[in-house]
Amino acid sequence: MRWEYSRWRVVLPSFAAGLVYATSFCCLSPARAQAAEQEFYELWIYHIENADKQALVHDYLQNALLPAFSRLSVDRIGILTRLDDATDFSIFMLISFSKVDDFVSMPDKLAGDGEYQKAAAEYFAQPLKDPAFERIDSRFMKAFAGMPVIWHSNLTATRTLGERLGRLLGRVLPSCRSTKRKSE
Repeated sequence: MRWEYSRWRVVLPSFAAGLVYATSFCCLSPARAQAAEQEFYELWIYHIENADKQALVHDYLQNALLPAFSRLSVDRIGILTRLDDATDFSIFMLISFSKVDDFVSMPDKLAGDGEYQKAAAEYFAQPLKDPAFERIDSRFMKAFAGMPVIWHSNLTATRTLGERLGRLLGRVLPSCRSTKRKSE
């Protein structure tokens, strides 16, 4: 029996986690880490089935939700889409909160914001049988103690994350190549 074994499946997640952990110490000095309070993050993943619905969700985010967050002083938000898979129309949104109370009170504040309700009317009017998204995954996280505040990168997306990690790992771990193994 022949099977193909790839060390990348084992090494890549471990290396990525170690890289994030290690860079958290070199990107932030201990004095600055102690001075800053840890932030909280909510990651929303909109699972969307086609480009038309992705455009609808994108318009909702750009014209309704982001201005509402701005009015509520939540200004550190990142919105991403996948560039490496043309069939995945998901939208990823990372929202940073300085306090848990800001996170907890956000739905009530949005419900009471008339400008938001008016700008989001088309999005909210989608019929239940044909929603704008398949589902939304939400994850609430707390920043690492060694890196309590997320920093903003000035880099632009010229390559996908997979390409960047692949190039980095190719230089750091050249021996981790896909190997074939025979099993009798």
